[in-house]
Amino acid sequence: MGTIIRGVKNAFRNSIRTGSIILILAVSISMSLVMFMAMKTVQAKIDSVKSSIGNYITVSPAGIRGFEGGGELLTDDNVTTIEGLEHVIKVIKTVSGRLTTNTNTNLASAIEPGSFGNRQNEGSNNSNNSSNNPAPSGATQNMTMPIMVTGTNDLSVTANLNISKLDITSGEKFDADTEELVALVGTGLATKNSLSVGSTFQAYTKD
Repeated sequence: MGTIIRGVKNAFRNSIRTGSIILILAVSISMSLVMFMAMKTVQAKIDSVKSSIGNYITVSPAGIRGFEGGGELLTDDNVTTIEGLEHVIKVIKTVSGRLTTNTNTNLASAIEPGSFGNRQNEGSNNSNNSSNNPAPSGATQNMTMPIMVTGTNDLSVTANLNISKLDITSGEKFDADTEELVALVGTGLATKNSLSVGSTFQAYTKD
């Protein structure tokens, strides 16, 4: 005990030594606090990511990559097989498509092609023109952006609709199992085409 007391007294007899000890202790405590706060921040971020990801697995047909590739759509038998897998508690079916103005819809896209879209259109036109039948000099085709559509049997999971939040500003959510020809449209598309609740538009030759 006497050794400890003498050590403490000796430590504070020299002012430089005392200042150094205090400084070391202050730095040590500060670093501990910083590490503790960093750990809490990282853990909060991990918890946030976990809550937003969920336990969803997307199953796509072999060969299909977005709107590219080939292959066939999944069948009802495929869906039944997936539903029967262990630990699967719910299966949500979705199908996506593209509507093109004056081709399979009378809607006009709310998105302008911009410089990027026009550049992609130029490249597509150039690849479609053979060397024996080149496009006239200075000729361009009007670029229209496609309208992305999604069909699903469950509107409660917004990730299936490629959106982060479903905020209905007019009208109401309909039963996803309905066989009626109804749709929810974005406010931009509705404004562009002067649509309101009860309006009619064409898609895939249907009203």
